[in-house]
Amino acid sequence: MNLISVEELKALVQQSAGLCVSIYMPVAQGTEIQQNPIRFKNLIREAEDKIVEYGFDKKEAGELLDPVRAEAAIKFLLI
Repeated sequence: MNLISVEELKALVQQSAGLCVSIYMPVAQGTEIQQNPIRFKNLIREAEDKIVEYGFDKKEAGELLDPVRAEAAIKFLLI
């Protein structure tokens, strides 16, 4: 498991004001590992819904999370 470093945490804290999104998901091991991509996609969808509730339109929310989706595609081979 990759833990967040002190430097990464400092960089996050120093971000300018505005919308920030954090997605945290403990990953399953063993036979449950196949559920990880599905759980992560669901969390991305949930984050998008929360962003819309915050006042952004659906397109803006989607664009904000596009880099997360791209990273998930690489990590979980969701291509």
